[in-house]
Parts: sequence; structure tokens; C-alpha cells
Amino acid sequence: MKIAVIATAVALTAASSASAMDLGSTGISLGAELDTAYNVDQENMNITLTPELGYSRWGAAFTLGADIALYDDGFVAGDVLPTIDFGASYGLELYGIESEIYLKTSYDLEASDRGDLTIGTTFKF
Repeated sequence: MKIAVIATAVALTAASSASAMDLGSTGISLGAELDTAYNVDQENMNITLTPELGYSRWGAAFTLGADIALYDDGFVAGDVLPTIDFGASYGLELYGIESEIYLKTSYDLEASDRGDLTIGTTFKF
């Protein structure tokens, strides 16, 4: 039974591809990621779908996404409300070093509660 579940998880992961689709020159992008994982030690399989909507213009990017649980050792789609993730970022480049200023938060629909508000910067060199 374990081998069948592992083979199914590998097949689903291999069959799912994630790529964002740009909608013309509007700056709007749509994408999704399907994550299939089997924990061998706990003998538990999880499948999570993460759709994302993005908008970018003039160096600023805004994202809206959610992790939707589809399977958690049993079919659970629709049983649990997702947490919605919000993000905004602005990219900068100075002396060949790319940096980004970002702000992100989330909202848990089930608990009706906002997550932590995080403001930060990243540097790539």
C-alpha cells in the first residue's frame, strides 16, 4: 500500500507544472502551484493547490494567493477555509546589487484573523 501511495504522489508531482501566465501587456499574471507530498515516517499524504494572482507595473509588484488543502490523508477540499496571502514589493538595483523592499501579510478565513504584518528588504548579489 505504501508503494502505491508513493508512486501516486510521484506521478502527480511529475504531472503538475507551474508557470505564470501573463495577460497581454496589462501587468496581470495568473499562476498556480500543485504540491503533492508523502511523509514516509508519518505515512501521511498531502496535496495543496496554491493559485496566485499578480500585478506589476513600474517596478512594483502586488500578489494575492492562497494555500488550498485538497487532500490530507483523506479528501478535504472544501472542508477547511484557506488563508489568503497578500504581498507588495518594489525592486531596486544599485551598483549591480539587486534589492527588493517588501510588505506581506495574510488573512485566515477560518479564524477571521489577520496574520503578522512583515516589512523587509532582500539583497541579491
